[in-house]
Amino acid sequence: MRIVKNGGLPDEEDWLSGLSSYFGRSLARGRLLAWLCLDGGEAVASAALRIDPVRKDRAPLGAARAGPAPSDGYVMSVYTKPGYRRRGISRALLGLAIEEGRKRGLRRLVLHPTDDGRPLYESLGFRSYRTVMILPLDR
Repeated sequence: MRIVKNGGLPDEEDWLSGLSSYFGRSLARGRLLAWLCLDGGEAVASAALRIDPVRKDRAPLGAARAGPAPSDGYVMSVYTKPGYRRRGISRALLGLAIEEGRKRGLRRLVLHPTDDGRPLYESLGFRSYRTVMILPLDR
């Protein structure tokens, strides 16, 4: 997150506490899935997928209301420690997130890219739209 926030956070201790609480609640509710890559006991890479029900006012016109409400996935916390980069780890973790999104019948995956991550996301089929990148998932 320091990368996204340009090197710092105003009150990092409070921010970390709130983030820990958010991740814990979301994981427990099944609204967040996370993958870690470990080297021994050290976490070297991560990716997470938040499941977001589509708001009724954003569902496609004429969409059938039968069955579960459609959901989108928001990809977040994609990170690989510098010494482990360019080895395909993030690609593998993102592959797991994409596969899980398809299994769950998500409409699409959305993410906010960093400049460094953009080529990887493009190679996986994500396309830029305004400030985000989107990967439509075939059902």
